[in-house]
Amino acid sequence: MKKLLLSLTALLSAAAVVAQVNVSTQLTNRVAILEEYTGNYCTFCPDGHVIATDEIEPTGAITLKIQTGGFSATDPVFGGSLQTNSGNTIAGPFDSEAYPNGTVSRAPGKIGIGRTDWLAAVNSIQAQTSPVNLHIESDIDVTTRQLNVSVEYYYTGNPSSASNYLHIGYYQDNIAAYQYDPGFNPNQFYVLSAGVYDFDHCFREMVNGNWGEEITGLAQASTGIIDHTITLPPSFGGFDVEPGAIKVYAFMSESPQGEIITAAKATPTYNNWPTVDDAGIILVSTTSDENCTGESGSLAPVVLVGNYGAADLTSLDVDGTINAGSGSINWSGTLSHNEKVAVTFSPINFIYASTNDIYVNISNPNGNTDGGLSNNSYVSSFNVTPAVANASKIRIEVKGDGYMVSESTLTVRDGSGTTLLNVTGNQWTNSSTQTFDVDVPNGVNCYTFELDDTYGDGWGYQTNSHCKIFDFTGDVQGALIREIDSDNELRYNMVKAAELTSALSLSEVDTWDVSIYPNPANDVLNVSFNATSNDYTVKLMDLQGRSVLARDIPSVSGTQQVNFDVDGVAAGSYIVTINSTTGIYTENVVIK
Repeated sequence: MKKLLLSLTALLSAAAVVAQVNVSTQLTNRVAILEEYTGNYCTFCPDGHVIATDEIEPTGAITLKIQTGGFSATDPVFGGSLQTNSGNTIAGPFDSEAYPNGTVSRAPGKIGIGRTDWLAAVNSIQAQTSPVNLHIESDIDVTTRQLNVSVEYYYTGNPSSASNYLHIGYYQDNIAAYQYDPGFNPNQFYVLSAGVYDFDHCFREMVNGNWGEEITGLAQASTGIIDHTITLPPSFGGFDVEPGAIKVYAFMSESPQGEIITAAKATPTYNNWPTVDDAGIILVSTTSDENCTGESGSLAPVVLVGNYGAADLTSLDVDGTINAGSGSINWSGTLSHNEKVAVTFSPINFIYASTNDIYVNISNPNGNTDGGLSNNSYVSSFNVTPAVANASKIRIEVKGDGYMVSESTLTVRDGSGTTLLNVTGNQWTNSSTQTFDVDVPNGVNCYTFELDDTYGDGWGYQTNSHCKIFDFTGDVQGALIREIDSDNELRYNMVKAAELTSALSLSEVDTWDVSIYPNPANDVLNVSFNATSNDYTVKLMDLQGRSVLARDIPSVSGTQQVNFDVDGVAAGSYIVTINSTTGIYTENVVIK
């Protein structure tokens, strides 16, 4: 709530107050303020964040990230939203809705401008002298969450009118939140997988109303001190307000929504920390990778840790388990109040189960007992039971967007890691539904299907997408075995698994007495097998499933010999398949 204004400013005009205390009385240039209108689903907003941080802030200007508009939506990682009612109200008159855009000091010609014009607008403002100087002092009781702020002003010249408006607000640093990042990857923000950024200068609230409070009776040498005390709310939109991450700013404008004359900011003095050494887990990266039950897995979890104590965090023990596998890491560095850091484990080896449990615990901040244990442990699970089916051949159906050629990769591997299919680049057709057929070698095996999108917007930008696996018998598409990606669940990458049993048993394969030699082959590749009164097709295929060489052998029995001239075949890995009405035999070969 508002406190009494010091130096009789509650009763007298500004011209009547006593002399300045801390504010400068020297003629100075204006300090600009950039109100950046942004959103967590905005394609170019990460680039705007970089410009604000790397180009605008070094000039001494103040930057505010105000999430607003249609490109700011519910956070898919943490839930909630970084929008605030005040932020939306303030953005209303100035936001051009072409994100990211920004308004510099609410000056004519500098309202709702694109990010490439921000720096020039800031430099233009800050090249001008200011008729008023501002000075801020502030403190926060971290335990009670009480914020005290004192703003002192002094007019070194004549104001444009006898009254101006003082605005006081606060922003928050080090907020971990989702930001859609289509490949810009500004490393100074990107702290964890799944698009989690470390947001600084995130607008939270105004202290004295969205459009400030009027200061009257102004003239040259007018001075005054405005005091306010508020209690910080626990959160906005589901995101905690962390007292140790709050910064305070103020600016003077010519009218409630008029041009900003100058601005100032301050880091509060933080008092009465409830703990000295206190670290907490914010998030642990899980995985979109999976494998069949009983198969080996390896995962290096990334743990997002925050410092919530009075002391800088310089060391920490992190321990974790995945099923029966375990690992640990001793982190060291320097983390100030409410800063975050991503700590990456060495890979933890484990055996996949139908449900896989991950447990992470942190302890011993700075070698001491943690002062707050409620956020020291993280428990989660990942993976579902992969599909199980009988099939000697599968069809993979993919529907994608207009960027498949430049962004997408599909790879199919067997349980040994051998690549059976790899589709990338011009093997795709943009904005279409395509199918790829893969022969399943004999026996029981676990197959993984790896989907990748380098841009990060999935395979269905502005359209629905899918990737489905079907049984494919003869020339007939059979039952759906698994839907890997439905309606653009894919972001950067995804690995799903299926356990398939070939229609051809191991004992039947043995009766074929197959021999493929030499392997590797230089000039000629020989394929010998024992036929059993059936039609056969022998193929040499590349890893994309395309036939390179083929030979049909109708209705034969006894030993058969097929010789492929591979002298003109490009060096690399290939697959030999022998198909009959009773099944299929598959073997990997190398052409040198």
